[in-house]
Amino acid sequence: MATKAITTLNKEIEDFLFKKGAVKVGFATLETLAGGPPSTDITYILPEAKSAINFALPFDKQKIRDFLAKKERTDYGVEGYENIALPGYNLHLTCGLCQSVCFGDPKETAEAYKMLTNAGCVIQTPGGDILALAPEEAEKKFNSFPRKHRRLYVEPKKL
Repeated sequence: MATKAITTLNKEIEDFLFKKGAVKVGFATLETLAGGPPSTDITYILPEAKSAINFALPFDKQKIRDFLAKKERTDYGVEGYENIALPGYNLHLTCGLCQSVCFGDPKETAEAYKMLTNAGCVIQTPGGDILALAPEEAEKKFNSFPRKHRRLYVEPKKL
């Protein structure tokens, strides 16, 4: 009986998110996440959590392409993206560049990946802003970060 209730609730959640524009919806449990990297610990923020809902929303491809190609050098999420599942609420992201590169279509994904890997560097500032910069500019900016923040990117012995 409990399994049927969970399946029904999952279906309602999927239907809601797909109606709001999601392109993928998934559910993770403590069991399915077991053995993953620390970032998969859903109890870190919510200790009583037993599961998590994951969904992907499409972004404006041209804005993302301009960011990956370093045509637009500012943080592509400074004002956030409008969250189509919650109208009027802007979604702010951390790095998550995998979301920006994967368009679902293999050819488009390959093109976006090529732009990302050949056009410079993407770094996250201590304040959380994500910047796309030419390599020399990124190195200068990165070296201006506090040592504690730089340690998030490289092994401490290399600083």
